[in-house]
Amino acid sequence: MKILIFFLITSKLKYSKCRLVNMRITLLFFLIFICTNAQNQKLGIVLDAEDLKPIEFVDVFNNYDSTLTNEDGRFFFLSSRDSIIFSKLGYNRLKTTFNQTSDTILLNKKVIALDGVTVIRTDSLWQKVKRNVAKNYSLHPYNEKFFLRSTLKLNDSLVRIQDMQGQLHRKTLLYSQGLELTKKDYEIELTNMRKVGVATDKNKVYFRFPTFYGLLSNFVRLNATGPDFKLKELPFLNEAKTRYEFLFENEHQVTKGHYIINTNTYAIVECHLSVTTKNIPYSKDKWLHYRTNKHIVKVIFDFDKTEKKYYIKNAILTQEVECTNEEKSFKEVYESRFVMDTYDNFGDFKVKKNISAVKDIFKIKYKYDSNYWEEQNQLLLTNEMVAFIKRMGTKNKEYKIRSNIK
Repeated sequence: MKILIFFLITSKLKYSKCRLVNMRITLLFFLIFICTNAQNQKLGIVLDAEDLKPIEFVDVFNNYDSTLTNEDGRFFFLSSRDSIIFSKLGYNRLKTTFNQTSDTILLNKKVIALDGVTVIRTDSLWQKVKRNVAKNYSLHPYNEKFFLRSTLKLNDSLVRIQDMQGQLHRKTLLYSQGLELTKKDYEIELTNMRKVGVATDKNKVYFRFPTFYGLLSNFVRLNATGPDFKLKELPFLNEAKTRYEFLFENEHQVTKGHYIINTNTYAIVECHLSVTTKNIPYSKDKWLHYRTNKHIVKVIFDFDKTEKKYYIKNAILTQEVECTNEEKSFKEVYESRFVMDTYDNFGDFKVKKNISAVKDIFKIKYKYDSNYWEEQNQLLLTNEMVAFIKRMGTKNKEYKIRSNIK
């Protein structure tokens, strides 16, 4: 850049006085253009200030640009503005600038009350949440854009990764007031995809990924407060939010989790659900025996100031499935993880459906766009993922590989 500017300055000596003026104007315009289009950039990691563990799904943004931290807590933020905000529910928001920010950012947890209130079936807070569903959430069709990352591990080793970017049309966000969930409620237009991974393993096991319908419907089933649940309220100190905990357990299953409820609007702003099974019998699919050991859902809502409605900003579904055969000659443990981020919610654009919402997403075919994937920074690949994609690109024929990366 300095060489180019120097060339412009020295070149004006060769021209007439009139052209010298024009050259000065050109140089001035050139410098203004550089200043107005200069990009600040920051590659960093966000950690919990208490235990120094990476924090996933931290919003890194300003009024013009935004990105997210990945599973490693890492992010890459690019903006023409100097301000940066780090924000995540349950943590104190951090406002800073590119110049003042180090490569490691520490966030402090917000404080909640140590002694909660055990709810004795009055459910007053939960009843207020239910009465305000239509006010807080869209029960009408709307569009949004999404980024979906799907990963699969076999016995703790990564064997599949799939990233998808596109547009989504929803019939409704939550199902209330007589609305019923159907397989036609979601229309998807896929615009970018990369996938690479094992189709079947050495024991000829194919792990089915969910459909878009199955995945999205898992993120809107939020009622875990039946009569058999133990409930507890823990208000946040100095903030209008309450942690609403629930617990149900019997000899075969433990269901637990919590909601974060905004006590000004009575809206659920965060939901955590964990179902763990104990010694349940295997299900059978031909020769394969399998059972789900864990099912974990986390949903984070955000508020749209224009529509005055909450929407699902981020969501994670994790499942652990154990597989074997009739003879119990092998045992495999699969862990699947699906991470979704949405943006341009309630957007004024058309969704042109081009894939099925009821098809195993790993079997969906779509071309690979190297330009898009080399430049996207919405959700960085982890170090493990980078190494895996590189390894799958070699001539390793141990497993049957399915990929669209050319």
